[in-house]
Amino acid sequence: MTPEQKYQYQRIINTLIKRRKTKGLTIESLAMIIGTDTKTLGDWERKVKEPRLFNLLCWCEALQVYLNAQLNDGEF
Repeated sequence: MTPEQKYQYQRIINTLIKRRKTKGLTIESLAMIIGTDTKTLGDWERKVKEPRLFNLLCWCEALQVYLNAQLNDGEF
């Protein structure tokens, strides 16, 4: 993973953390909604572990955050 990709990933996680707090959800309640355990969600928020794409999409959906993908020529 390049530094730019890592930075973009951190921005997504920071957005999800802010949205969770804005909605007044605890890590425990959000973990239950997305179907994971509290420790795993906490690890994702602290950026200790990276969620798989499916888990990231479930997390986004639970918080009503939508991702847009952009491909540059030659990257795919």
